[in-house]
Amino acid sequence: MQVIVKKQIHSCFAGPYIEKYGYKIGREIANFVSEDVWIFKGVNLPFAPFVGLTIADGDWSDTIVEVIYKCVEDCFIAYTEDDKEIYNAKLHKENHRSIDEVVKEYLEQGWKLSE
Repeated sequence: MQVIVKKQIHSCFAGPYIEKYGYKIGREIANFVSEDVWIFKGVNLPFAPFVGLTIADGDWSDTIVEVIYKCVEDCFIAYTEDDKEIYNAKLHKENHRSIDEVVKEYLEQGWKLSE
């Protein structure tokens, strides 16, 4: 069964904090600020994916957090846990890799950029 696994790589996610604490960006309170990147990878499973399932492929493993079945495409879309490496480093004011470095690592593991 064809499954498209999608992952969001968080680079900057300020929306909820801006709304909660009222930080201003320019003249307006922003609803959402993001430099996030979406990636995907096709996998074949012998059964339908489900929330909580961990998929492992080589050095990569991830847990599914949401599943959608696309009738027209006849495939499942399985969303995994977000990659928050950069987000967490920024939150704690630590040194971190660039979004390009993180995305490049995923691309080298067979992921593709989502449209």
